[in-house]
Amino acid sequence: MPLATLVHILQLPRPPQAAQALIAHALSAGVRVTVLARCPGLGTLTVQAEGAGQPVVLAETVARRICATLTQSLKESGVP
Repeated sequence: MPLATLVHILQLPRPPQAAQALIAHALSAGVRVTVLARCPGLGTLTVQAEGAGQPVVLAETVARRICATLTQSLKESGVP
């Protein structure tokens, strides 16, 4: 996924215990999230939830289990 991509979270991973840490970081169904950084060598993805204070670093294995839909690339929307 390209950087500066805006996605809309549709569903968190099951079972609910797996989603608890995500919810604690303002990542839940209905939230829009911007992809800030990707580090394939470490297997991480840094995201910023809309309205949240701090970015969150996710393991790619966790990020892949989040059901989300592409909203748009911020570059395409004219946001620098």
